[in-house]
Amino acid sequence: MTVGLLVLAAGRSSRFGSDKRVALLNDGRTLLHTTLSSAIASGLPVRVCLPYKNEELIEQSQRLGVEKIINCPRLDRGMGFSLAESVSKCYDWEGLLVILGDMPFVNPETYLSLANALRDDAICIPIFEGNPGNPVAFGRSFFSSLEKLDGDVGAKNIVQANTQAVIEIPVSDKGILIDIDTPDDVVNFHFSY
Repeated sequence: MTVGLLVLAAGRSSRFGSDKRVALLNDGRTLLHTTLSSAIASGLPVRVCLPYKNEELIEQSQRLGVEKIINCPRLDRGMGFSLAESVSKCYDWEGLLVILGDMPFVNPETYLSLANALRDDAICIPIFEGNPGNPVAFGRSFFSSLEKLDGDVGAKNIVQANTQAVIEIPVSDKGILIDIDTPDDVVNFHFSY
């Protein structure tokens, strides 16, 4: 089964106050660089949804080895719409992991665990010490539902409507619970493996 990693990084960073994709983490790398590096280290194919015509981010992503850049020009429509647009460009995959660009601390092995457990009719969710996190993996039978998303609502409703398809994957990866929303988060999360 061909499973890829779809990194969503086209958001407006409204809570952050500036473009958090280029915020520096404690190791000197940017937030997006760190997220993409971890994804690429999994060995799985990686595509990233970026704002239209953001040449700096596009070039950085290509240098890191991202397989494909998906331009998301309608940022005003929200994350759900960006996800829908991106999924429409992933039908050569049989499953995908929806990776949030502001979650830089997910371990590459977590991506592999989710991909290896995924089936066409399944949704796989990582669990750390009883807590569900991200990324969430979707088999191809859910692609059409993902393509119908709009606004700022992500795939949570799809998961809730298909609980019988959910497979929980226990992981020893606290990174599935840590996202960067504010500048304080950058300061507070000096996280490393």
